[in-house]
Amino acid sequence: MKHDFKLTTQTVLRPVVRHSAGFSLVELVIVVAIIGMMLALALPAFSNMLRNNQIRAAAEAVLSGVQQARAIAVSTNQRVFFTLTDNLTSNCSIEPADAKSWVISMDSPENACDAAILNAKAPSLATAAAPRLLGTWSATEKAGKTQLVGNGVGQVSFDSFGRPSTAASIVINMLDNNYNCGTADSEARCLTVLVSVGGQASICDQQLAATKLGACPAS
Repeated sequence: MKHDFKLTTQTVLRPVVRHSAGFSLVELVIVVAIIGMMLALALPAFSNMLRNNQIRAAAEAVLSGVQQARAIAVSTNQRVFFTLTDNLTSNCSIEPADAKSWVISMDSPENACDAAILNAKAPSLATAAAPRLLGTWSATEKAGKTQLVGNGVGQVSFDSFGRPSTAASIVINMLDNNYNCGTADSEARCLTVLVSVGGQASICDQQLAATKLGACPAS
């Protein structure tokens, strides 16, 4: 009598438990310290970049305002004013040394910088009430703590040929004692908007050497 025996091999699948190695407290402290040092090194450069961007934005706004005032004077065949002011309220005044805003108008805008802005192409512009504002800009709203310094010139008017009443040099600085263009170790890239005797306006960099493109002309 034969007996057949069958050997059955059963493979038992058991879940493999993997233990993930986490960070130890010492490793975590080291990583946090490294991140802190990197931020400490990067923040000053980032802060300077933001300030320089504000200066650039203000310079381009001033350049645009001067060019706009000149273009309106030519197109309307009338005198147009570009004025640096201390604010844009009903108590504004011409500010050649510490301006926070500018105004384009057909009349001097003192004490009326909050008047309605008119369309330069409107037929009624010639008979509208003073100061006949055509455009405004505020550094406080658009470019942080930038400061417009007119070097003694707070207002320039353009005649129908686009010629200015005077040449002008408008410096865009920062209202920060640690960020002045005058200091030798400053990271400020303060800019100047120049208005020539012919009425052309341009931006130049005060810190560039006179031989480099974009540098301000030697005074």
